[in-house]
Amino acid sequence: MYQDYTNGGLRAPDSDILFKSLRLTWISRLLIPDEITTKPWKSILFKKYGGLNFLLRCNYDHKFLEKSGIPVFYKKILANFLESRNLYQHDNGHDLIPFNN
Repeated sequence: MYQDYTNGGLRAPDSDILFKSLRLTWISRLLIPDEITTKPWKSILFKKYGGLNFLLRCNYDHKFLEKSGIPVFYKKILANFLESRNLYQHDNGHDLIPFNN
Protein backbone atom coordinates (compact mmCIF):
# COMPACT_ATOMS: atom_id res chain seq x y z
CA MET A 1 0.00 0.00 0.00
CA TYR A 2 2.88 2.38 0.65
CA GLN A 3 4.34 2.02 -2.85
CA ASP A 4 3.76 4.35 -5.77
CA TYR A 5 0.78 3.89 -8.11
CA THR A 6 3.06 2.53 -10.85
CA ASN A 7 4.11 -0.32 -8.55
CA GLY A 8 0.53 -1.20 -7.58
CA GLY A 9 0.49 0.75 -4.32
CA LEU A 10 -1.78 3.43 -2.95
CA ARG A 11 0.99 5.85 -1.87
CA ALA A 12 -0.23 5.50 1.71
CA PRO A 13 2.28 5.86 4.53
CA ASP A 14 3.88 2.67 5.80
CA SER A 15 1.96 1.92 8.99
CA ASP A 16 4.93 0.28 10.76
CA ILE A 17 7.16 3.30 10.19
CA LEU A 18 4.33 5.63 11.17
CA PHE A 19 3.76 3.83 14.49
CA LYS A 20 7.50 3.73 15.23
CA SER A 21 7.80 7.46 14.65
CA LEU A 22 4.80 8.16 16.87
CA ARG A 23 6.33 6.06 19.65
CA LEU A 24 9.65 7.91 19.32
CA THR A 25 7.90 11.25 19.82
CA TRP A 26 6.94 10.02 23.30
CA ILE A 27 10.60 10.15 24.35
CA SER A 28 10.64 13.94 24.25
CA ARG A 29 7.32 14.03 26.12
CA LEU A 30 8.67 11.78 28.83
CA LEU A 31 11.90 13.76 29.23
CA ILE A 32 10.14 17.12 29.73
CA PRO A 33 9.47 17.63 33.47
CA ASP A 34 5.90 17.93 34.63
CA GLU A 35 5.10 21.56 35.52
CA ILE A 36 2.38 20.72 38.05
CA THR A 37 4.30 18.46 40.41
CA THR A 38 7.86 18.55 41.67
CA LYS A 39 8.22 14.76 41.32
CA PRO A 40 6.85 13.86 37.90
CA TRP A 41 5.11 10.51 37.55
CA LYS A 42 7.15 9.86 34.45
CA SER A 43 10.34 9.40 36.43
CA ILE A 44 8.84 6.56 38.48
CA LEU A 45 8.65 4.23 35.46
CA PHE A 46 12.40 4.26 34.83
CA LYS A 47 13.71 5.12 38.29
CA LYS A 48 14.81 1.53 38.92
CA TYR A 49 17.16 1.78 35.92
CA GLY A 50 18.55 5.26 36.63
CA GLY A 51 15.94 7.28 34.78
CA LEU A 52 14.99 7.56 31.14
CA ASN A 53 17.74 10.03 30.28
CA PHE A 54 20.35 7.63 31.67
CA LEU A 55 18.73 4.60 30.05
CA LEU A 56 18.75 6.21 26.60
CA ARG A 57 22.53 6.61 26.86
CA CYS A 58 23.13 2.96 27.73
CA ASN A 59 23.78 0.13 25.32
CA TYR A 60 20.95 -2.15 26.41
CA ASP A 61 19.56 -4.87 24.16
CA HIS A 62 16.23 -6.60 23.61
CA LYS A 63 16.98 -9.21 26.28
CA PHE A 64 17.14 -6.44 28.87
CA LEU A 65 13.76 -5.10 27.76
CA GLU A 66 12.14 -8.54 27.95
CA LYS A 67 13.37 -9.12 31.53
CA SER A 68 12.57 -5.65 32.82
CA GLY A 69 9.31 -4.84 34.55
CA ILE A 70 8.64 -1.91 32.24
CA PRO A 71 5.11 -1.80 30.74
CA VAL A 72 4.76 -3.01 27.13
CA PHE A 73 4.15 0.47 25.65
CA TYR A 74 7.40 1.80 27.10
CA LYS A 75 9.28 -1.35 26.04
CA LYS A 76 8.19 -0.65 22.48
CA ILE A 77 9.38 2.95 22.77
CA LEU A 78 12.81 1.83 23.97
CA ALA A 79 12.99 -0.93 21.35
CA ASN A 80 12.23 1.57 18.57
CA PHE A 81 14.83 3.96 19.95
CA LEU A 82 17.40 1.16 20.07
CA GLU A 83 16.55 0.16 16.50
CA SER A 84 16.90 3.71 15.16
CA ARG A 85 20.15 4.27 17.08
CA ASN A 86 21.65 1.06 15.73
CA LEU A 87 20.30 1.64 12.23
CA TYR A 88 21.90 5.05 11.78
CA GLN A 89 25.00 4.50 13.95
CA HIS A 90 24.49 8.01 15.31
CA ASP A 91 27.48 9.30 17.27
CA ASN A 92 26.73 12.57 19.01
CA GLY A 93 30.07 12.80 20.77
CA HIS A 94 28.91 10.99 23.90
CA ASP A 95 30.19 7.57 24.81
CA LEU A 96 27.57 4.96 25.56
CA ILE A 97 27.43 3.65 29.09
CA PRO A 98 28.18 -0.08 28.87
CA PHE A 99 25.59 -2.50 30.22
CA ASN A 100 23.70 0.14 32.24
CA ASN A 101 26.58 0.56 34.76
